[in-house]
Amino acid sequence: MPDFDYAEFAEMLGLIGRRVEKPDDIGPVLDVALAADRPMVIDVRADPNVIALPPHVTLEQSAKLFAALAKGDPDRDAVLKQLVRQLAL
Repeated sequence: MPDFDYAEFAEMLGLIGRRVEKPDDIGPVLDVALAADRPMVIDVRADPNVIALPPHVTLEQSAKLFAALAKGDPDRDAVLKQLVRQLAL
C-alpha cells in the first residue's frame, strides 16, 4: 500500500483521523479516540526499524528473527541497533 496520510483520508471519508508523529501525541489522540462518536483512524508514524516484540519472546521466535536478519536484510544494522536499545530498557 502506498504511503499517504491515512488520517487525512479518514477525515475525507467522514471518520475521525489523527496522526501521531511523536510520543507526546499519543495520550491526546487516545483521549479523542475514546470519546469518539464514530470510527477513528490513528496514523502512527513510527521508525520502521523498531521491532514490536511481544512481552514474552520465545527462544524459537528470537532465533527466527536473527536468522531472517542474517539472510541479508538491507536494514539489518539499523534494526539490530534499535533492538539492542529496546532490550536494554
